[in-house]
Amino acid sequence: MVKGFDCATKLNSITAAGLRKEGFEYVARYLGNSWKSFDKAETKAIQDAGLKLISIFQKSNNGIQFFSKEQGISHAKEAEGFAKAVEQPEGIAIYFAVDFNAL
Repeated sequence: MVKGFDCATKLNSITAAGLRKEGFEYVARYLGNSWKSFDKAETKAIQDAGLKLISIFQKSNNGIQFFSKEQGISHAKEAEGFAKAVEQPEGIAIYFAVDFNAL
């Protein structure tokens, strides 16, 4: 079984290497400009540790009104800009969070 995790905590070379040593293979981190988002240095630490990286882009998204074609396009463009800024490798998934019970 492949082991991975997501976290809001910033990883560095020591923590990333320790998580890889514990058998984790990938990490999901947050794109953006907030306390929980990652930067270029963290991208490098994750990759140098041998972990795969996927990213999560999360805006408010806490109600149905946030889900429209226009909003999706806007969020995708914003996420792409953040991904380029942290030098996320091409072809790596960006997941978009839903922050409410959609049922």
